[in-house]
Amino acid sequence: MTALLAALALGLGCSLAWATLDAMRKLLVARMDPVALLMWLSVGQVPVLGAWVMQGSGLEVAAAWWPWVLGSIALNIIANLLFLYAVGSGEFSRAIPLLAFVPVWTAVLAIPLLGELPSPPQWLGIAMVVLGAIALHAGGSGRASWLTGLFTHRAAVAMLGVSLAWATTIVLDKRAMAHAPASIHALALGLGQAVGMAVWALRRARGDLAVWARMLVAQAGVAPLRLGLAAIVAALAIALQLRAILVVPVAVLESMKRAVGMAAAMVAGRWLFDERISIGRALAVATMAVGAALVLLHAA
Repeated sequence: MTALLAALALGLGCSLAWATLDAMRKLLVARMDPVALLMWLSVGQVPVLGAWVMQGSGLEVAAAWWPWVLGSIALNIIANLLFLYAVGSGEFSRAIPLLAFVPVWTAVLAIPLLGELPSPPQWLGIAMVVLGAIALHAGGSGRASWLTGLFTHRAAVAMLGVSLAWATTIVLDKRAMAHAPASIHALALGLGQAVGMAVWALRRARGDLAVWARMLVAQAGVAPLRLGLAAIVAALAIALQLRAILVVPVAVLESMKRAVGMAAAMVAGRWLFDERISIGRALAVATMAVGAALVLLHAA
């Protein structure tokens, strides 16, 4: 019983950390440039991931690892920038629940890529996520506006792109970790995003290192305390997740993250961002949470 409670506590702590980071990123992107924000948050994760590498027993990677890790880095950069756009331009309580599409895309992509068909409970879960998302973004009283509302919100379209990108990175990461230790792969992802954003910022500065450095330092100085706390929360979320996956089944952990993230989005949307949370919105989000759990928990 003690071990079970400890595992649940780890899963809950991990879920709360990620949910907190989501809200902090929305607060930060309102004041900071997204490229600089993503770079600094990625830099903040490196010490935790580096410590994990140092605890490992091997540093060897195969040549076949490189295409997969580079693809994952590129997709993660795109996904994180889209995420910042979505939460920065849209309602938090509407944007975050669309991450329920991550397991949906994973199940759908498995059909052509792996030849795996979703089970009946998974099909039900997929339908619940899709219908919940449509209801969450219903645009009006007409049938056409009700059905197309999801695709006329730019923030919603961006978050659907985020979920598709992250679902794809799951496949890339699985392939990559067949050729390298998980710790090395995780560190490479963090470093890769930091370097990628640093290079992007350098291009903006037209290659002038002095201008580049001043720009990044100035961005960090816009909200230094909040940025520092976000970096700590990001590192904590990763550390807790790395620990949780050792004792909590991945499907259970992901279900917890989705459920806690959606509930937190409702609370934060109302109390931090002054969004109107109707009963209909809450029911739509609850439907999506249950649907995501069905897809995850009935995966082969």
